[in-house]
Amino acid sequence: MACASPLASLVSGEAAETNECVVVADDLVKTVYCVKDTERITGSSTGFVAVKSLDDVCAHDNEHILRLEHEFAISRHLASQCASVASALSLSQFDGCPAIFLEWAVGATLSEWIKLLHKEARTSPMCNIKIILKCACKISMALAEIHNAGVIHNNLTPRKIIVSRVDDSDDILVKVIGLGSASFLPDDGETFSNVRGDLLSLGSVLFEMFSGRCPYKKDDDNNSPDRKENQRKTLISQNQLISMLTARVPLPLAKLILNLMEVEGLTPCYQSARDVHGELNEVLHNLDSIMSNSDAQAALGSLLFPRGKLYGHDSHLLKIIDACSRVGTPGGSKITLVSGYSGVGKSSLVEKAKEKLKEKKIHFISGKYDQLQQARPLSAIDDALNDFTNSIIQ
Repeated sequence: MACASPLASLVSGEAAETNECVVVADDLVKTVYCVKDTERITGSSTGFVAVKSLDDVCAHDNEHILRLEHEFAISRHLASQCASVASALSLSQFDGCPAIFLEWAVGATLSEWIKLLHKEARTSPMCNIKIILKCACKISMALAEIHNAGVIHNNLTPRKIIVSRVDDSDDILVKVIGLGSASFLPDDGETFSNVRGDLLSLGSVLFEMFSGRCPYKKDDDNNSPDRKENQRKTLISQNQLISMLTARVPLPLAKLILNLMEVEGLTPCYQSARDVHGELNEVLHNLDSIMSNSDAQAALGSLLFPRGKLYGHDSHLLKIIDACSRVGTPGGSKITLVSGYSGVGKSSLVEKAKEKLKEKKIHFISGKYDQLQQARPLSAIDDALNDFTNSIIQ
């Protein structure tokens, strides 16, 4: 391990937060600081560095030390080939503990960016989709560059992506961070089986970007330190996934995302992140024409109830049909009454029974007591007989 960095002198004791050093993330194993480096001691180009340091408990654990060194090696390898990965500056010590120093990625995590974007009521839905699509294109290209450099991320989530805008414009910059679980591609290169886990994660990231909702069940702890790399998390139901997406995005884009997530019934059709990037770019360039063709979208994104179909009245329908079938038999019914609150479907039930009984060559007559017809004695019977005589005349 290299000697302690001069930046370590900025903190003392238990690395308390100061104007020069702020804790931005921590867990049971490590702590991530944002450290001001105005004198560019580490070679930072921005004047700030991200320091990922092991906690005291893990500072002498060989497994965690090797993992930290591996992350540094991966980061340095990628930074020389991928503009979307923060530069690895040094492997050293911070406050007496093993640490890696990385160029600070300016911006907000994708998680924060998603929450902010979906809260901005002043932005039109079309504008939102365009902005998110541009960001999605940048993320998919960043992942494609990482794969092309011979690395698999293995833990891509909205918290592992930093997003920033250029001079308040729609141009977006993306940085991929959190390479602690990353690994080098096997000798057979960027095959689908090797990058499949990253593509699944990309699908989940895109789902959250466009829907504003996490696609996983709440009891599935995405940030558990015991979670294995690329372990498949439990998605919410297929119906929920489809309804959440189709309510917010065009159908071609919804299909793309659901395909990436390998939702049941869909065969994976994207073999690489570059394929996904190309498809997202095509959707972005044709977004206006796609949005104008909304017939299929409306059909998939809404509940469709077939006309004339009854729900929850099967037993009532059978009782009416049975009663009518026994008319004229000893002890058979003379009249059947249907009662219930307004709007529960009494008229629909009677009409359905009438339709069914036509097949049995039974004359079915019916009438309805209406609140506005209370002044007419036996108005329902009168209406039923009038309808019957009219049907005979016709």
